[in-house]
Amino acid sequence: WDRLPDAVRAALSRSDDRGDLPEARNILVGSNRHSVQAMVAAGGCDAAVPLEGDVEDCARALVAAARQARPGVPLVFGGETTVRLTGKGMGGRNQELALRFARAAAEGGLKGDWCFASVGSDGRDGPGEAAGGIVDPGTLTRIEAAGIDLDRVLADNDSTPALAAAGGLVQTGPTGTNVADLAVFLRGAEI
Repeated sequence: WDRLPDAVRAALSRSDDRGDLPEARNILVGSNRHSVQAMVAAGGCDAAVPLEGDVEDCARALVAAARQARPGVPLVFGGETTVRLTGKGMGGRNQELALRFARAAAEGGLKGDWCFASVGSDGRDGPGEAAGGIVDPGTLTRIEAAGIDLDRVLADNDSTPALAAAGGLVQTGPTGTNVADLAVFLRGAEI
């Protein structure tokens, strides 16, 4: 406080009932909801449960929604999850969501051909260069074949190397916008 300029201290000390401040005008030009609605309108997608809460719980809810997905009709999701940081690995909430989705799908017996992608709309997910991850029924097998222990990866929040080994790291570069996270699930057409 003592190091702030006098003008800043004076401005911060004023009461909130000043009448000489201009009225703020905010114009919302985009949001996560708008992005999801645009995906639904443009691609014949179905909107599903929001991306929210703990990443493990969200992954299980997404797999439950995926069970109801119509073959060939994408399910789209929007929002942001939270991750409990228990390690010092490289990754972000979208990459971890993708890995946890793959594990929950395997544990829950999600059958057939499918894929799930979760990305940050700004092109960044965590401290690295990845935007997120994409997984399919073979992801866990590819991770295991690379000698990577999924439980250790998740305990250390180290999803980037695991997804890279599985060929599931999504890298877009900066997008110039940020309307939270977006995810898509697609089930292959049944034969």
